[in-house]
Amino acid sequence: VKKLGGPTGFGQLLQLGETQVVTTGLLAEGGYSFVYSAREVTIKASVSPPRLFAVKKVLVQDAETLKVAEMEMKLLEKLSGQPGFVKCFGTHVKIAAN
Repeated sequence: VKKLGGPTGFGQLLQLGETQVVTTGLLAEGGYSFVYSAREVTIKASVSPPRLFAVKKVLVQDAETLKVAEMEMKLLEKLSGQPGFVKCFGTHVKIAAN
């Protein structure tokens, strides 16, 4: 994750599999997570408009929360693109320095 903006979470450059996106706004937040709008970063912008994405960020503060987040990532990857589920373009875990 390369941080381009301030503490709001906007302007973060993220690599999701083969897709690179930059966060553009906050869509929702919960107790331990945030959902951001994002747009694809591409050098082909003149050929086609960048795709739009939703990016979920989970703040993991203990082993239990990490376990739940990892389970959610595995389910999203497994069910990606199935009827009734969104396509998952990638997941990423970043261990924060204490």
